[in-house]
Amino acid sequence: MQRHLGPVNTYRVRALSRAGAKVWAVGDVCSFVCISLVASTDGSPWRLRDDYQTTSYVAVSFVEDNNGFIANESTIEHTYDGGESWGAPFYMPGFGLRGLAFLDANYGWAVGAGGRVLRTTDAGTSWTLQPTGTTHDLYAITALDVSTAMAVGDSGTILRTTNGGVNWTLQSSHTTNALLAISMVDADTAWIVGNGVIRKTITGGEY
Repeated sequence: MQRHLGPVNTYRVRALSRAGAKVWAVGDVCSFVCISLVASTDGSPWRLRDDYQTTSYVAVSFVEDNNGFIANESTIEHTYDGGESWGAPFYMPGFGLRGLAFLDANYGWAVGAGGRVLRTTDAGTSWTLQPTGTTHDLYAITALDVSTAMAVGDSGTILRTTNGGVNWTLQSSHTTNALLAISMVDADTAWIVGNGVIRKTITGGEY
């Protein structure tokens, strides 16, 4: 079940995902107390998830209008029906989840604290930890296909893989500022934003 978004004091949106005709937002909503925000719209009024939780969601990735994933710092949840119901959460205690990127209903990545990257090929039923060569917190990840993905994080960290995460290569961002979001246009072109920083590459790695 979902309810419509009503008047509250503060919305804090931490992540957005667009798939098909819908846009999804996650974060938290604060009045006298803060509850989790999981909302969607297809152009009509926003609808809010109807179970009151106090844990803020930090990441969202939808692959179709009604098929997608959300995460807080220690769990990932999956819905097939546009948020009317959610499957049993996959627990990752202490992982410090920050970002999700799914290519389809089965294949995706998650990033978090300590430079950790996880990959799933079975819709989040199981996850494989991938070595990255960094211990800096990672805040966002984007995937172009099953082979090519990039992640960004603390202290100017940029990671790239071209073999599905078997190997992750550190790239120089020429900054020590935290990098918070990334979008890939194609295999060579990507935009990165962070604290007082905007970076662009058109070569797959020179900024």
